[in-house]
Amino acid sequence: MSATSVIFFINLPKELEEAALVDGASKMRIYWSIILPLSRPIFATVAILQALANWNRFMWPLMVTRGIDYRPLTVGMQTFFGQDPRLWGDLMAFAAMITIPVLIIFLLFQRWFVQSVASTGIKG
Repeated sequence: MSATSVIFFINLPKELEEAALVDGASKMRIYWSIILPLSRPIFATVAILQALANWNRFMWPLMVTRGIDYRPLTVGMQTFFGQDPRLWGDLMAFAAMITIPVLIIFLLFQRWFVQSVASTGIKG
């Protein structure tokens, strides 16, 4: 868990939990009805950042895959850099194939990502 998510959970108002306890809600009900809906932006942010970190992994797939048919795009793109002459059109096609899924994930979670970044900013 990142420092931003820890700060987010620490800054959640305790009054919400106390009010739910006074109304007779159980701990599980408080979690499902109050904490989880308020935490969606931070969950989306962590999901995006972890997906990007895992998407760009290079060494592990290079070591464990047996052939070029099973390697991910980042490893396959590196083989094009070792060839002479470099085919820049093919390299740009690989770059687009690597970038488009990340862009789609970001566009799907953009609303929650922006909410998370805005809610953890310094308030004056």
